[in-house]
Parts: sequence; C-alpha cells; structure tokens
Amino acid sequence: MDSNSVGSFSLDLSELIKGLDDLERMFAKGLKIYAETAAKKLEGTAKKDRVWIDRTGVARQRLTGSTTTVDAGELLELSHGVYYGIFLELCNAGNYAIIMPTIYKESREIMEGLQNLFERCKA
Repeated sequence: MDSNSVGSFSLDLSELIKGLDDLERMFAKGLKIYAETAAKKLEGTAKKDRVWIDRTGVARQRLTGSTTTVDAGELLELSHGVYYGIFLELCNAGNYAIIMPTIYKESREIMEGLQNLFERCKA
C-alpha cells in the first residue's frame, strides 16, 4: 500500500440487526404472555372478591380480564360482561364495585412482575 492509497473498511451489520429484531420479537412475546397471565389474575381476583350476592351467577361469570396489543405494548382490561355491571360499580355509593378495587389490590404485584421481566431481559 503506497502513501496515496486510502484503505477501505467494510462492516456487515446484518447479523446484529437480525439479532436485535429477534430480541424484540422475543420480548414482545414474553410481554404478551405476561399480560395474559396478569389479566387472568385480575379476572380471578374480581370473581373471588366480588361483594354482591350472586342471584344467578351471571355477573360473576362474565367478569373478564383481557389484554390487547397496542403500539406501546399491552393493554390490560377488566370489565363486566353484563349490562348492569355499571350499576354494580357506581350505585349504592360504590358498595358493590369490584373493578377498581381489584386493580388497586393487584397492581403492585403486577408491576413488580413486569419489573422482573425487564430485569431478566437486561441480563
């Protein structure tokens, strides 16, 4: 190589990019599984801790925890499946409410589990 030559350098990042894409997909899959587990935990707690007296059992049976994938990650939902669920939540000074009490009760544990998921991904 003489003094007038310029050396060339080539770097192939395709494997790194593929690895990062794979990592992102694996994390998204893990997050989805965790969110589904957390949603079922919310549902189970709501069904167990409901404060109203079951007459037919329908309101309890149709409490549903679910998750939806959104741009920012996963959205957890807990909802009534009966038209009168809103009345259980809001009437009688909220004495029969179960949605927010369940979220308050389980949120710390759910967030700690999510933190553990993040910690495992960093390792």
